[in-house]
Amino acid sequence: MKKFSLDILTPDRVIHSGYVKYVSIPEVDGEIMILPGHAPLIGELGIGIIKLETTNDVKKEFFCSGGFIDVTWENVTILANVVKEVDEIDRDVIERQREEIMEKLFSSSTEYDYGELMKELKMTEYQLKLLERQSNVSG
Repeated sequence: MKKFSLDILTPDRVIHSGYVKYVSIPEVDGEIMILPGHAPLIGELGIGIIKLETTNDVKKEFFCSGGFIDVTWENVTILANVVKEVDEIDRDVIERQREEIMEKLFSSSTEYDYGELMKELKMTEYQLKLLERQSNVSG
């Protein structure tokens, strides 16, 4: 079986460290699928969902936002600002955050940074998407 080592790290913890069959990573310019033997690269991690499958056929998904990706012939390292597992996401909190962001976006006030609000909105949307995907799998 072809495999490679994957480490997903945040400033305060190790999210995943082990061998995988593949990992799908959101970059700032789109999603990239890494398979064994992928050419080396360095990229910027975007906002989205990291998807992977371990060598034990366990599929996992995580919300992520910001950071860097380092791919070598045998190893992938994801250094992320934020990574959340599904059980760390509180639907009620995220939905409230989304409502507050939407109110700010549609207000006539100029005190808000539109780009930052759009980034925050995207973060809430992906977290809700991950929760929805997990409820469809387990339900």
